[in-house]
Amino acid sequence: MDSAWSIAASLPWITTVFIACILALWAYFFFFRFTPVVVANAPAVLTSLGIFATFVGVASGLSGFDTGDVQGSIPALLDGLKTAFWSSIVGIGGAVLIKLKHLVKARRTDQDEAAHESATIDDLADLLRELNRVLVGDEQSTALSRLELSGQGTNDRLDALKRSLDEFLANMAESSP
Repeated sequence: MDSAWSIAASLPWITTVFIACILALWAYFFFFRFTPVVVANAPAVLTSLGIFATFVGVASGLSGFDTGDVQGSIPALLDGLKTAFWSSIVGIGGAVLIKLKHLVKARRTDQDEAAHESATIDDLADLLRELNRVLVGDEQSTALSRLELSGQGTNDRLDALKRSLDEFLANMAESSP
């Protein structure tokens, strides 16, 4: 638990604000407004908010980047990247939890409607197959595919940022006396 507090204490204030907003929305959706409409839309809202925070984090890191003091500007850039990654993780994690709750709740409803009998190995196998379908099925809306798409998008943005920084440093080296 101490490590979680030390991580939270090391985060920039903007990261804390985004994470608090995402968590508040997640809690509202998860505990107070868990309806089919929420299940259909909340994961996209949480993921989009996480991606928005990613761009804000990268932008804030770059805005604090001073070309005259590259070494001194690295902490501001890293704080922006902290915002980018942590807020994306919380947004995607919240989306996955909502989908998993829906899966468990739908399965529980199906079981309640069926004759009350003790669970069998077949029931467990069906539940595991359904969980596998939601997590790693063929569809674009699976939790794993959304996580992979978000991770790929983050990697693409970081690659573009690295190329931009490399070009900038090369230009600075050429223009230095």
